Amino acid sequence: MKMIYIKKVLMSALITQMTMGYTYHIYAQPVGAKEQKRNFISSFDQGSGSQQNNGPSIRGVIISAKKAEVSTSLGARVITLPFEMGDHFKKGDLLAEFDCSQLKAEYNAVKAAHHSLSLVQQNNEELLAYGAAGVLDVETAKADAARASAEIDAVKAQMRECAIYAPYTGYIVARYIDPFETPTPGTPLLSIIDNAPLEIQLIAPSKWLGWLSVDMSFSFSIDEVGKTYKAKVVRIGKSIDSVSQTINIVALFADDQVPAISGMSGTAIFLDTKRSNAKGFENGNSEIGMPNLGGL
Repeated sequence: MKMIYIKKVLMSALITQMTMGYTYHIYAQPVGAKEQKRNFISSFDQGSGSQQNNGPSIRGVIISAKKAEVSTSLGARVITLPFEMGDHFKKGDLLAEFDCSQLKAEYNAVKAAHHSLSLVQQNNEELLAYGAAGVLDVETAKADAARASAEIDAVKAQMRECAIYAPYTGYIVARYIDPFETPTPGTPLLSIIDNAPLEIQLIAPSKWLGWLSVDMSFSFSIDEVGKTYKAKVVRIGKSIDSVSQTINIVALFADDQVPAISGMSGTAIFLDTKRSNAKGFENGNSEIGMPNLGGL
């Protein structure tokens, strides 16, 4: 009878609690405060930052430190484009050459004009010495010769674009024109990059600034290669995006021989955050946007 009575009492209590909107759960082994804190941290995900392998992580992309769109102001026909997309070139190699026969003719013309005007200037100066010419005649001849000299310099400047040479060693990313075509002045002819050293561009939550610093090491897992390499933060942006609350970070691989190319992506994992610096990460305070979990 006592057992039946106890069961009725327990059932009545359970129905009452469920009616009031409460539900009791009995754990065979209660989870401790440290375990609860660890579980909370492991599920941390703020902005572009997340928690992986006991360290905060963000996505990143590999970029070339140097890149350029090669163009010209000439409206001349292309006669030489020795490199195709993907080709490797060295500093000083010829990238493009143009038919500058018209410019060369203009150069010869202005050079001859300058010579003629220089002779006039010289003659007027001699006549002035004998009183057979005025100062105005000398100054006018001098100005004409100076104008012709400036025209020579202008044509020379254009002729320097008749051949474009590689500013550094790198690769051809894209070629937008073929030989014997005439490009529109100012439009890109080639896209080139310097493939070493490669940089890692990251966008991190701005609250990471509470522990992130230059020279901090991390690991970067490249998706396309399927391997992880060591890297180091070299620059941190000086402006925070007010909308996304993120900041730009630039890093370099520790090894120059990483088998990667510009455009590859991966995940940066800050395993060694020196938890003394990453107070917001370890202690759960607001430095990285988490509530204080000291009471757990």
